[in-house]
Amino acid sequence: MMTLDAHPNMATEERDLIRYTVPRALDDRVKARMRARGFGSITEYVRGLMRADVEQGEERDLEMRLLEGLDSSNGLEVTPEYWESRRKRLNGA
Repeated sequence: MMTLDAHPNMATEERDLIRYTVPRALDDRVKARMRARGFGSITEYVRGLMRADVEQGEERDLEMRLLEGLDSSNGLEVTPEYWESRRKRLNGA
């Protein structure tokens, strides 16, 4: 069983302890990947994987919202005249 703990500099109330069990073969492969990618510990490696997963999920969500916006009927044609009117409005003219 492996144990992951949050960064030691974090206050106790800001961190959680995660325990997990993996087969030895997977553990060996994960440790090899961890070392190859320059992580100093399993905890750092898994934390990096978690951050990457969260970031990818946020990027997918943003892309989905952008595509929904493009498909909506509320489209706006942006022309040089549009930008000029925006500049005037921002400059208080």
